Amino acid sequence: GRAFGISFVPVGVTPQSLADEIVVIPKERYRIMTRYLKQQGADAWWMMRATAGMQVNLDAADPVSAARLLRLLLRAAPVLTALYANSPVAQGRNTRWLSRREQIWLAVDPARCGYPTRSLQPDAQLDDYVEWALDAPMFFVMRDGQLVDMSGLSFRQFVEGPVHGVEARMDDWQLHLTTLFPEVRLKRYLEMRCIDTNRPELALSLAALSSGLAYGGAAVWDLAEAVLGGWDLDQHQRFHIDCMRVGGSAVAPDGRTAGAIARELLAAARRGLDEWSPEDVEFLEPAEALAASGRSPAHDVLAAFERGGSPEVVKAFAI
Repeated sequence: GRAFGISFVPVGVTPQSLADEIVVIPKERYRIMTRYLKQQGADAWWMMRATAGMQVNLDAADPVSAARLLRLLLRAAPVLTALYANSPVAQGRNTRWLSRREQIWLAVDPARCGYPTRSLQPDAQLDDYVEWALDAPMFFVMRDGQLVDMSGLSFRQFVEGPVHGVEARMDDWQLHLTTLFPEVRLKRYLEMRCIDTNRPELALSLAALSSGLAYGGAAVWDLAEAVLGGWDLDQHQRFHIDCMRVGGSAVAPDGRTAGAIARELLAAARRGLDEWSPEDVEFLEPAEALAASGRSPAHDVLAAFERGGSPEVVKAFAI
């Protein structure tokens, strides 16, 4: 960006711009999404224009391990949200959420965001994600190089009969999967999507943490699942909201804090990396230091904000 006089501010929500001030790329995909999402509330409008997240994509060897890894990562989502929370300032004010970005995303469209309900269960299979995705509302399909608006129609309804003279095809299903925004998304690989944008060293730590958990083997999966607990969906969602609001001090249903769980999860990831890719263990260190501090990156953003408002946030964190 230096050649263009551009700096990047690694936070999860733009700290001072209003969503209406941000111009969306003029593509039909975004026009259709905008028309539909504006009906879902103001936060949906913000999601498309003013949020930024870190995403890690992970492979699975087979359907059984993919379902188990999906469940593990969904269980980990609140704790990772707390550890990496980094979006407390928006519209030039303290939002009172350490991860305002996650608050925005979870409010976008409950039928396509949040948690695929059955995928959290101990006996979950890939079919459970498929059933959830079939009932999620569509945006569009592609025909002859043009998008056909299918807003609000579920994919299950689309499969059951021609709609607008259009019959469902397998490539429509693949496109539909890209328009779902759960905390962890399943396509041909798993996408972790619940984490705020952060400084480069913390982005690398997230990749190391995720890899250690995903590729460390069955023993690491057993350990991580024991660390994360088996709360029901309602308990899990309430804990997640608390993590969004207060970060590591959020209290889990079993009385542990999100920060304490994060430290245990990082220990499991370190064990996994020791087995799978020991040369990458060093990349965990920024996350381990963060967890040990009891703070989220959002606390540093708030300190800058208190010094001089959102311009000070931009000045302090621009890279």
